[in-house]
Amino acid sequence: MYTTNIFRYIYLVDKLKSIRDYLGVLWALSLLFRIIGKITGIYEIPDWFKFFVFATIAIIIVLSVIIYFNKKASNNKD
Repeated sequence: MYTTNIFRYIYLVDKLKSIRDYLGVLWALSLLFRIIGKITGIYEIPDWFKFFVFATIAIIIVLSVIIYFNKKASNNKD
């Protein structure tokens, strides 16, 4: 039988996955802009943007680890 904790867990994991996916799209777009900027020389990416990309990648990794351990803990409860 499902309890409310299971539903909260499913909601939390779904939210974390959607946040991770949006950050992944931002990272992919920034990579695309960097490649186009380097090839054409039209658009120069500012230096602070490198820190944004690094933070995005770090957050994606942390969210993936949290999702993994939440799933693992949920499977152990069953």
